[in-house]
Amino acid sequence: NYEDDMEEIVATSTSQSSITSQSTPSSPQKLPQKLIKTANLSCEVEDYQQTAKQVKQLTNQWNAYISDEQQINRRHRISNKFTIRVPKIQFDSLLLDLEKLALRIDKKHVNIQDISEEFFDLKSRLNTAKKVEQRYYEILKDAKKVEEILKVEKELKGLREDIESKEGRLNFLNDQVNYSSIRLSIYQKINLPESAYQRPSFFGRIGGAFQAGWYSLLDFTIRLIYIWPFVLLSIFSFIWLIRLLKKRRKKT
Repeated sequence: NYEDDMEEIVATSTSQSSITSQSTPSSPQKLPQKLIKTANLSCEVEDYQQTAKQVKQLTNQWNAYISDEQQINRRHRISNKFTIRVPKIQFDSLLLDLEKLALRIDKKHVNIQDISEEFFDLKSRLNTAKKVEQRYYEILKDAKKVEEILKVEKELKGLREDIESKEGRLNFLNDQVNYSSIRLSIYQKINLPESAYQRPSFFGRIGGAFQAGWYSLLDFTIRLIYIWPFVLLSIFSFIWLIRLLKKRRKKT
C-alpha cells in the first residue's frame, strides 16, 4: 500500500510536468505578458550638481528609487552612475524626463525581454511540486514503520528545497517585471586653466623637496616620541651588556 502510494506520486508528478511543458507553449495568447524593461542612458549635462538633484527629484516624483549610485571624479570631468528601479507603468515617463536633463545624449538603449513562457512554466511546475508535497504529508501521517517515515521525510526534504528554489526564482522574476531598471550615467566636463597643467619650475621643485623633507623629519621625530620607552630600554640594555663584557675580561 505504501509502495503503491509512492509510485502513484512519482507517476503523477511526471505526467503533470509533461502536460505542463506541452501545454504552456501551445497557448501563450491566454497568458498575460511578463516583460522585463531595462534602459541604458549616458549623457553630458551642463551643471552636474544641479542635475544630480533633479535626478533624485524625478525619482521621487515617479515613485522610483535609486538602488545604486557611484560618483567618479577625474581631472577633466565629474560623473555619476545611477541605477534606478521604477514601477513598470512609470518607466517611459521617467526615462523621457531624464532625457530632458541632458545637454547631449551620448548613448541610449532600451531592451524589452519577454519571459512569459519561463514564468508560467515555472509557476505550473511549482504548483505541481506543492501538490506532490501535500500528498507526501498524507502518506507520512499513515506511515507506521520507521523505515517508511525516514524515506518519506527524505523525499520531502528534497522536494521542499526544490519548491523554495522555484519560489525564489519566481519572486525574482516578479520583481524584475514589476520594477524596470534605468542605468543612467551623467557627466560634466571641467575646463581647467592652462596653468593647472604646467609643471613646477626648478626652484619650485627644490622648495617642494625641502618642504617634504622637513615634514618627513617631523614625522620621524613624532614616531620616536611614541616609542621612547623602547629606546631607553635598548640604551640601558646596551650599557649593561658592555659592562658585563668588561667584567668578564677583567676576570680572565
